[in-house]
Amino acid sequence: MNEIDLSEKLKQLEAEVDKEVSIQNETRQRIWDEMTGNKPYGDIHPDSMAYNSDAVSKNTGIPSASPAAPVSSGKKITLDDINAPVITKLDFPSEEKWALTLAGGGAKGAYQLGVWKALREMQLEKNLVAVSGSSVGALNAALISLNEFDNANTIWTSIMPKQFLDINFDTIIGPLDTLVKRTLTNGLCSRDGLTSIIDNYLNLKELAAARIPAYVCVSHYPSECIECLNEKPEPEYISLSEVDAHDAKQFLLASSAMPYVYPPELIHDKVYRDGGLSDNVPVLPMTSVGADKLIVVKLEPDDKVNTDLYSKFSEVVEIVPSREIGDLLDGTLEFTNRNADFRILLGYYDALRTFSLRMYRLNGLPINEAEKKRREDADYEKIQSILRQKRTFDKAGSNIDKLKNLLNL
Repeated sequence: MNEIDLSEKLKQLEAEVDKEVSIQNETRQRIWDEMTGNKPYGDIHPDSMAYNSDAVSKNTGIPSASPAAPVSSGKKITLDDINAPVITKLDFPSEEKWALTLAGGGAKGAYQLGVWKALREMQLEKNLVAVSGSSVGALNAALISLNEFDNANTIWTSIMPKQFLDINFDTIIGPLDTLVKRTLTNGLCSRDGLTSIIDNYLNLKELAAARIPAYVCVSHYPSECIECLNEKPEPEYISLSEVDAHDAKQFLLASSAMPYVYPPELIHDKVYRDGGLSDNVPVLPMTSVGADKLIVVKLEPDDKVNTDLYSKFSEVVEIVPSREIGDLLDGTLEFTNRNADFRILLGYYDALRTFSLRMYRLNGLPINEAEKKRREDADYEKIQSILRQKRTFDKAGSNIDKLKNLLNL
């Protein structure tokens, strides 16, 4: 093959690669739209509680156990329509004031991003008057307060273990008999990753003027001593809008300072650790923000919450993972973007389904457990399908990138 033929062959190959890249990019965008809900999920008319069945059936992507009967636009929802796809476009009256509480749970906090996406899509976010959180829930609460959804999305979809579990070798190198004390004082892992995230993605100076104030829970200990961990710490609830940016950063670090993993934070001569140690689901500060309704996002079905406080609200909606998202090692400390993708999607679909079922209940059409389970399973299958497609195209895109690098294109 002469140089001219080789040049033409390379041009043809380059054109084919560019075409394939374009196709892959379009497909990735389509998958991303599905993952993040950028496309409409349905339409509901709150005044008449009617919905457009055509829009719903085309856009939900949620399979039904049996085909839904045709429903003309504007028809009242009846018991015959219970098997229709989930409806998610709800209108919340402006006079309804909602508060949001986010549980702690480390890497499982990606689930809360999915819930947040659903709240935005349902336009419920505009009714939020305050948000609270412990540990990772505190970080997400600050992001919500600052309306930094895109930054939150970047954080959780590009997350890497080293950002949160960067071993501090200075701690583990030294006499074995003092390892426990050193670990308790300094932590096994560096805080550089979370510090960098806060510095790069959160403008803490804007918290003071945030429309949705954020409250974080931290656990106060009398000192850093080992024996102190056997004592029940005192929860303290910090309004981030009432402290300066420096203190806000320290309290965010303190709220996720898990013993032995991270060092405690010393703030104004007081020792603080992970807020989840004293109140992992901090509802209390939400009882005094003027909210009449509450959303509680758990990261475990058995997350302990002071349900006595629920009486302070006219309605409480709990959103709980419908599938296992891990325990300590394969959940709380499992910081990978692959698992984050699943948790985000699960939070998104769980929240949409929870409020869709709420709509039926409020209109005197409670759905039986079998139908709830069918919808839950259908959502799970949808999630798995999206993730399979995403992995396939990510792999194909990676191979194309390698080919282009090989050809110096």
